[in-house]
This record gives sequence, C-alpha cells and structure tokens, in this order.
Amino acid sequence: MPTVTKMVPKWLAPQCLLLAFKEKFDLGDFYVLDTWPFGPPMILACSPKISDQFVVARSMPKGKEVLDFMIPIAGKENMVSDEGERWRVWRRAFNPGFSAAHLMTLAPDIIEHVKVFCQILESHAKNDKLFRMEKCATRLTIDIIGKIVLDTEFGSQTRENELVSAFESQVRWMPIGAVNHPEEILDLRRPFVLWWNSHVMRRYLSNQLEQRFAQRSSRNNKSRYVVDLAFDVYMKEKGLSPEKADRLDPTFKEAAVAQIRTFIFAGHDTSSGAICYCFYHLSRNPSVLATLRRECDQVLGEDITQVTEVLKNDPHLINKMEYLNAVIRESLRMHPPASSMRHGAKE
Repeated sequence: MPTVTKMVPKWLAPQCLLLAFKEKFDLGDFYVLDTWPFGPPMILACSPKISDQFVVARSMPKGKEVLDFMIPIAGKENMVSDEGERWRVWRRAFNPGFSAAHLMTLAPDIIEHVKVFCQILESHAKNDKLFRMEKCATRLTIDIIGKIVLDTEFGSQTRENELVSAFESQVRWMPIGAVNHPEEILDLRRPFVLWWNSHVMRRYLSNQLEQRFAQRSSRNNKSRYVVDLAFDVYMKEKGLSPEKADRLDPTFKEAAVAQIRTFIFAGHDTSSGAICYCFYHLSRNPSVLATLRRECDQVLGEDITQVTEVLKNDPHLINKMEYLNAVIRESLRMHPPASSMRHGAKE
C-alpha cells in the first residue's frame, strides 16, 4: 500500500488505487487484495468480460460498504445501494424522466447551461492561465441535474449555491477519501460537518419539492421535469390521483430528496470526468479534433454563434453526429467513470 500511494496524487479518488496496484505489479484482469486488518479481502475485476459475470449475467448483492459510503451523501434509502422491490419502486418512478425521448424535450434547458460553460471556458482561454476544468465541468453537470430533475436554477457555474456548496463539502469530508492521506481520518470535526451538510441538503431539497408541488396546477402547460413524472408514477402505483392530492406525500418527499441527492452525486463525477477526458484526448490528437470540427460544421453549420439556436430548434441533430459519439464512447472506454462493489455468495 505505501508503495502505491507514493506513486499517485494525494487527493486521488481511492478506487483509483486499485487500478494503480494492477499497473504497478503487472497483475492480470483480476487479482486478490487482502486489506487485513483494516478490511476484508477483495477480488478486483478489471475486465468487462469478468465483471459482466457478477453484475449482469448474475447480479450479486451489493456490498454493505456501498450503503456505508452513500449514507452521508444521500441517506439510507437510495438507488445506488438499494436492492429488491424498494429499488424497483423508485426506479420505475424516476425512469420516465430520464428516457432519451423525454430528455430531448428538455434539450433547450440543457443547452442554456452548456452555453454558460462555454463562456466560462472562453474566459479562461483569454486569460491564458491554468485552471481546474474538473470544477467547471462539475458545476455544469450539477446545474443541469437541478434543472431537468427539479426545474430549479442552481446557478452554481456563476455564483455559490447553498445546496451545491454543501454537497461539495460533503464529498471532501467523506472518510473514504482519506485512504491515501490517513492524517485526515482522525479529524474530529468530520461527523459534525457531515451532519450539517446533510441537514442543509435535505432542507433545501424539501423546500424545493414543497414549492414545486404547490405550483403544480399553474404549470400544467409547461415542460414536465423528472420529479413531476416521478410523482405521477408513484401516486398511480399507490392508487391515488395526482390531480386531487392536497399535499405532497411524505414518503415520496423523503425518497425524492434521497434520490435527487443520489442523482447529483452519481452524475457530478461521472459526467464531469467524461467531459474532462474528452477535452484532454482531443487536445492530444489534433487530427481527431480537426475531423470532429468538420462534422460540427457539416451538421450544425459553420456559424458558431448560431449553434445554440440550431440545436434548440432541432435537438435530434446531435444524433447525426456519429464521429462525436465515437469520440465520447472511446473516451469512456479508456476511462470508465464508475465501478461496483458486490458480495460473493455465502456457502
């Protein structure tokens, strides 16, 4: 462990250490890591073919460590650590809002946030100073999640937001993040900071949900966002009429708060990381960048000032950009954005 931790940046995400072990000691597609006395032994699968056997072909139970990790982020009931019927209930409720067809109807909202992101990058380019793209991409992703899920403008790309600041603080203070800087583990402030951040996020989202529910009758002709569709599905499954509900169902609100926190967490790192890696590889492969630019000119037009309007009028144009999709898929292949932890079958 000391050999590998000295090789990597201090604030590297701890799960990346597992790949660093593989590369340092030239291990195969899977290997055993014994973490005694700090934890149980693990089998690490670094191959899609092997991982498929216990995630897809046979879905093994999620590890208890997943719940322990997710509680400070989203609470006890969240789709990342949930299984069985409870997972299916909330997956059915939120699935309609994340379908590709429905997201296309929200494309204008997404485009407006990306436009702000482009303006920020242009400003950094003009200043010609080093900056952290990851933070910019993370704020972009969180703002988009807030819009398509709640129809709420976090505005975190250009200013501080109470929810976003609490969320970022929560991630920084997570104990698992202290694996490769152990002096942080003993910080006595940790439980209090985690509790306060969780309280702030829960209060903020509860208020947003109550406000959105109170305004639902005046929004019938507007775009349907993820939480609207989820509420309708949930109420119908319970045999209730969403139109006649006089107050927000407490069970739904509690679960919705947990799931929205999950969406912010699950999306902020995967999407922002993918954006950064795409930019990184394009910067190192000029011929690929040139080909991608030609495709943009062909599909979206050569006038860059009109691109946002072109896409707002016809969001489906993005599906015609085959080379762009290939670039994204190749970047994701080289840098998979997520992992899974499962328990083996007991004898």
